[in-house]
Amino acid sequence: MINRTILFLTVSDCSNDPIVNRGDVDGRVNHNFEISTIDPLKKIFSNVIVYDYLKRYVEVGVKRTNQEILDIVNQKKPDYVFWPSMTYEILESTFDKIRLQGPKVIGWFFDDEIRFDDYSKWWIPYLDYILTTDKESIKKYQMFGGTAIYSLNFSNSEYFKKLDTKKIYDVSFVGTNLANRQELINSLMDRGVNIKTFGRGWSSNYVSFDEMIKIYNQSKINISFMQSYGNSTRPQMKCKIFDICLCGGFLLCEYIPGIEEYYEIGKEIECFNSLEDASYKIQYYLNHEEERETIADAGWKRATSNHTNFFSFLKIFQEIEKDIVIKKDKEIINSRLSEMSKHIRKMHSQFHFHWGKVHLMENHKKLSRDELALSIYYNPCNFEAMCLYVIGYFPHSVRPLSIRTSATIFAMFTKTKLIVLSVFHRVCR
Repeated sequence: MINRTILFLTVSDCSNDPIVNRGDVDGRVNHNFEISTIDPLKKIFSNVIVYDYLKRYVEVGVKRTNQEILDIVNQKKPDYVFWPSMTYEILESTFDKIRLQGPKVIGWFFDDEIRFDDYSKWWIPYLDYILTTDKESIKKYQMFGGTAIYSLNFSNSEYFKKLDTKKIYDVSFVGTNLANRQELINSLMDRGVNIKTFGRGWSSNYVSFDEMIKIYNQSKINISFMQSYGNSTRPQMKCKIFDICLCGGFLLCEYIPGIEEYYEIGKEIECFNSLEDASYKIQYYLNHEEERETIADAGWKRATSNHTNFFSFLKIFQEIEKDIVIKKDKEIINSRLSEMSKHIRKMHSQFHFHWGKVHLMENHKKLSRDELALSIYYNPCNFEAMCLYVIGYFPHSVRPLSIRTSATIFAMFTKTKLIVLSVFHRVCR
């Protein structure tokens, strides 16, 4: 055990909160950090402090949430602050103030395959260490002065486990219906595959954590797609490939380069390179039960001995502890990136604009002003945010109409501007 204190800034699913449902803000979290991260951290560190920053953001807004984080740091004096990133809930200035107090700030980024340029890299100057689930982004972080560590999101073997249950599904897929997954599932069905889907966006809709474990155990074949954002992006190594194997399930996984580092294909899991290949292997392994069960058992043994989040986090923090000692007597220059481009600042601005609008509709005057002020700070040309800031002083009874009128005017203005620019470009050719 590491005799240190760590503050883990967790996030829980707030998608059912009335405020979230009122506006264009995202409170959805498809991950259980209690099981995947907090539980193993408690086995590694002598003291783990947990703060749900997304839940508090929804409840008390941006200013108070960031102040509460700073208060915890000042009072509890953690050695580490561990942040699994969402969007812009935590301010850059908050991380600057935390680091001045002494804790090492660790950022954890999950979608660098598509988010590195527009999101992740802009946090480098505010972090001491970076965990990324995308191996190809390690060099990118290093290029901008960041200290990055490759970290897959493994599974907790105390929760993902074998159950004494019968196999009732030929093939199952558990996951959100996004990107091109509907097309892939339909194509497999057209090839005669009897596949059952579970999760948001499918007819079965959301399934609980316990139901998911049961499905993995009850399926003869568990299929996993590695694309989350369509064929235009690189595939991602997903924690599902460890979840399924820890449950003793047979994994048929879309091939991704590097998966051989974790499993021996054909002996511990099986992979497919096309829908035709997937269809063929599904039929083959449905007809060869003994071979299928032998592979599933080998995959379970590999997962339980090598691929759990406890050993993963232990290795990561041992590496960080060694690095801190090495750097202790050296002057570390964390080169700042050039000033944020207008495009990136607009993304920050729009995030706070949407929250400001929601709070304005809910008559949370102070919270609305905090958000809209930040929106204007990041983009001084966000005239719609300025307009809403003024509307905040109107009586609550007239605000909804004023907000709708404002949105209509700015939508018309944006449409007209695009038409003018299009005509201008044509004329200039």
